[in-house]
Amino acid sequence: MQTVIFQEIDDYKIVKGFGELSPDRVETLKKIGGKIKKLESNKRIETLSKKIDSLNGLIKAIHPAIPWCENIPSLRALLAKKSESEIQQAINYIEERSGLLKELVEVKKKAKIERNKLFLKNAVYFDPTPYEIVKSDEEIKVLKEKFANLKENQKLSTDGNIISDFSGKQYWIKKDKWETMEYKMGEMKDRTAKTMGELTEIDRAEIADQLDLDRISGLSEDEKVAEKQEAIEALTIQAVNKKAGYEIQGDTSKDALKKSKDWFKAEKKKIDRKYGV
Repeated sequence: MQTVIFQEIDDYKIVKGFGELSPDRVETLKKIGGKIKKLESNKRIETLSKKIDSLNGLIKAIHPAIPWCENIPSLRALLAKKSESEIQQAINYIEERSGLLKELVEVKKKAKIERNKLFLKNAVYFDPTPYEIVKSDEEIKVLKEKFANLKENQKLSTDGNIISDFSGKQYWIKKDKWETMEYKMGEMKDRTAKTMGELTEIDRAEIADQLDLDRISGLSEDEKVAEKQEAIEALTIQAVNKKAGYEIQGDTSKDALKKSKDWFKAEKKKIDRKYGV
């Protein structure tokens, strides 16, 4: 009996895999015990066993040491003091028993097959776990085919529906400003929403600037002034380095100073706008 193994996510029962219920051997045998006894093969086993036991008794009565002796020459040597008729009788019993034993082996094989069929047909199964649902073979076949062909961001529910799944990830979407979005199971993603890995370098730069502006807006006026001053000091050092770089590249000291000053002024305006103080 086949089952669907599932996990509950956002009110959906999502297929995680497939399994089979195990038969309860004890309960099944209780159920079919009477039917097993009525099997013709089992009746034949009982009959053969009684005949074999009877022959063993007859053979033992002739000589207690020969119940399982199958070698005729050895048997004759063992019964040397017996009459020929007794020896022949023992041989007849042993040959008859040998035939019955061979038949018994085959009948037991047949009985085992019949019992297994009866067991499977009437099997009593253990109850499924809280995260298993019993399904028919046909339902399982359909679900397995759908499960094997799921695409990215798709899940399969136990009732066979394909569910969109953009959950478990953070997305960025740009409206008036960049915002983060998270989706529940079954919600469709906005086509413009992007994961961090899907953002372009321009997107990342915009988000970084936006986050920095949001951080700065939370600072006190004194904190803004202090942080702005640190930024300008760092900018000054960069301008000095740029001047030296221009001179190394062949610019005159005057031209190098002008270029570095122009760069410094342009970058300082950005800092002024950024801190607003």
